[in-house]
Amino acid sequence: MTVNPTGKVTIWQMSSILRMIYKNPGIIRSELSKTLNMNKSIATQLTSFLEENGWIQCLDLQTKKQPLGIKPDRLYIAGVEIQPEYCGLVICNLEGKKVYEKNWKLESHDLSSYLNIVLPYNLLESGYSIGALGIALPGIVDSASHTLLASQPFRVTSPVILPEKIGTKDFPVFYDNDTRCIGWGLVSFKRENSNFYLHYMNLVEHDPPTDEFSRIIHGTALFLDQKAFEGSHHCTGEVRMQSHLAYTDGKQQFGDYVTRLKMKSNPDVFKKYLRSLSFDISYISALLDVDKVYIVGSLRNYKDELTKDFLEMIGQISYYPSLHKITIEFPEYTNDSMSLGAAGMAIERLFSIPSNENPSEFYKAVAEAKL
Repeated sequence: MTVNPTGKVTIWQMSSILRMIYKNPGIIRSELSKTLNMNKSIATQLTSFLEENGWIQCLDLQTKKQPLGIKPDRLYIAGVEIQPEYCGLVICNLEGKKVYEKNWKLESHDLSSYLNIVLPYNLLESGYSIGALGIALPGIVDSASHTLLASQPFRVTSPVILPEKIGTKDFPVFYDNDTRCIGWGLVSFKRENSNFYLHYMNLVEHDPPTDEFSRIIHGTALFLDQKAFEGSHHCTGEVRMQSHLAYTDGKQQFGDYVTRLKMKSNPDVFKKYLRSLSFDISYISALLDVDKVYIVGSLRNYKDELTKDFLEMIGQISYYPSLHKITIEFPEYTNDSMSLGAAGMAIERLFSIPSNENPSEFYKAVAEAKL
């Protein structure tokens, strides 16, 4: 039986089922109705509607209680990372499988021309019809109002309204801080459901390389209950850490940015920096009482040193070290990790918790079989 829901309550029921299946692949129909407190016959009708419209599929036809999952190729999502030196674009399915990828080297702080001219052209050139676009930007991003509040890399000191439409196509566009997008990728594609603290650092080389770094990209993020915590001013994580301000024996070692760029050619200073950074990470993770710490980017090359220092300092900092059993992980970071994370952020926001009073345009389109 085909169902074409149009009422608010029915759209809420349909979108609740769709989100539940997205977040819990393998769930069966009886679990859906019980978890959502929904009549079994309505749940059956709506899952049949979603299956007929290509949104969900049975993951195992051989079992009586058929497990359900999202059909991954039902929609393609684009993710973009924009930095002053480079930009990256990926297009993937709902499971994060890449179908298209492109990278550029840039030397520009003109964010507007990239968003309004370069990006639409490259999306069109890809040949893919996308259902949503996620954009990762360095700086303070108010994702709700599509505003870049401030960004040192792009020399933005007053709020900039970001376009809600990219090119001529009508698909939702979502923005977030670049480091938070890495966390969104873990939530969306790795199904990470623990509370975690994420520390990202990319030691950018000159081209060709020299004995110092070109730039140090640094950021942190906090995820609680599979949601990014933004803080009162959307700037959680955007602070100078102790490791940036440290001095040794009264002599400045890496207290200013220029000196830190030269750490590449000074192993002793670099070692002191890593130990100070370990203190920062252990202090914050214990203070927040998270389950896990992710260290992402160039620091993966120093995971043995950082892990040793981190575990040692957790034991010293915590009043209750037997309770603070925080794990530390160094996931692989590639050139497309942040842009793929931006796509994951867009997917998570598409499949957001549905609103009864005001369904999203995405859920409306699904319910009315227009997408």
